[in-house]
Amino acid sequence: MSRLTSLFARTGIATRLLVGFLALSLIPCVLLTVVTTYLSRRSLESSVRDRLLTISDAKTIQLESFVRERRGDAAVLGRSLVLAELVPQLHEILKTEQADSPAYRTIAEKSRRSLVNFASVYGYPNIHIASLDGVLLLSFKPEFEPGTNLLTGALKET
Repeated sequence: MSRLTSLFARTGIATRLLVGFLALSLIPCVLLTVVTTYLSRRSLESSVRDRLLTISDAKTIQLESFVRERRGDAAVLGRSLVLAELVPQLHEILKTEQADSPAYRTIAEKSRRSLVNFASVYGYPNIHIASLDGVLLLSFKPEFEPGTNLLTGALKET
């Protein structure tokens, strides 16, 4: 400490004033930098949070609209007179016969004509019709075996 004091004592007044003013000006600069960084970070986080909430609200509205449209499409398909008549027949046939039986193929073909029209109008790539107990009755483009139970069979985890 005595060396520092003796070194400081040997320097001129101009040097001492320069060091003193530098010390006095650096402290407020550092303090100002810390405060500005803190306020900027808070402002940026608040801005990002507000934007994310806005995006979240917009996506929620889009998702609700999508679900409402799909429910409406399902209601239209469910009210189809052809399907309302043929689907119970398909269900009864699959209880006693296989999907490759002539009776099933005849009714399935009639039902597929309605599904083709519905899929083209509403833009669906495929449509699967299942019974209330989970038995796959019919598909517009057959991907799965009719008669497969979607609730208890191999597809229950899908």
